[in-house]
Amino acid sequence: MRVNATYMRWDHHAQPSGYPRIFDALGTRVTLRWLAPARLPGALSRRLAPRAQAPMYRTESLGYEVAVARKLLRPGGGICHFLYGEWMLEYLPRLAPPRLRLGGPVVATFHLSPRRLRRWQPSKQAMLALDAVVALDPLQAEYLEKIVGNGRVFVAHHGVSTGFFAPDPRIEYDRHLFLCVGHTSRDFDVFTEVARRVGSREPRAKFMVVAALHKQPKLAERLLEQQRAGRIAVHHGLSDEQLRRAYQSAAALFLPLRDATANNALMESLACGTPVVTTDVGGVKYYTGDDAAALRRRDDVDGMCDDLLDISRDEERRAAMSGHARKRAVELDFERAADSLMAVYRQLTDP
Repeated sequence: MRVNATYMRWDHHAQPSGYPRIFDALGTRVTLRWLAPARLPGALSRRLAPRAQAPMYRTESLGYEVAVARKLLRPGGGICHFLYGEWMLEYLPRLAPPRLRLGGPVVATFHLSPRRLRRWQPSKQAMLALDAVVALDPLQAEYLEKIVGNGRVFVAHHGVSTGFFAPDPRIEYDRHLFLCVGHTSRDFDVFTEVARRVGSREPRAKFMVVAALHKQPKLAERLLEQQRAGRIAVHHGLSDEQLRRAYQSAAALFLPLRDATANNALMESLACGTPVVTTDVGGVKYYTGDDAAALRRRDDVDGMCDDLLDISRDEERRAAMSGHARKRAVELDFERAADSLMAVYRQLTDP
């Protein structure tokens, strides 16, 4: 079965981060087309975009909705898929009311956790106008079902490139190095406290943060202050190859989180066979499975310290977690992520 699908991405100048590989995998099964936003009078866009319920809705979002509406009011055209539903939907039910549509089904993927969706989601009217909603984990799906109803919400997991992110037996990991990657929804209060306590128990411990902090000046200053105190090292601007080597070189990924659905750093670490110590929130357990990560409550700082030190000192435990991590990542590979998305498309297009 081959599906005809048109995609709306957040930035039409480049494929969105995290997605190119899944479309490589879909390419043999889906006729792909990227839809550019419609050109609209600037005054109209500036007047309507701020009125949308979703805070991140912008003029380009309106251009996408107009372009999709034009497709929907003509026969055929296959599936229309909004890749970032939180930021791209508001006016579609008025531009192309469901009763007048002649085109194919309309799908939107949502990336934010339920807690963040409560603030950032589109209007209920816009969400009810979708034929299908794609969630990235079961807890997110449960929340979305309360809005759009059962039968229209599907879980299609996020993917990771297990060909690129993979263990390298030539690289010997540093048993005293703990890595943290990214900044969105990271719990740096917990991170700095754990770094302090672990450092007091194991003077050789090293904590490394890899994050793009140019848009987070307060956080950047806080982390740089910790770096000046000798507790952590901060890096940014790493190439993909350098980031991969950082995963491969660490004893564990330490990823304290405030919230999560799918998390690229988590999945990349698993793919490299690097054990994970993280917070049991949102969709984390869905992605780690049972044995690849040590999951703790946010307030269990002592438990996180114990996990990091145990992984550092117990080579047998680390080896077992590493094997489970790689196995789980293979289950989440982009090819399998494409399979899960194709399953959604089949349900929408099969007679």
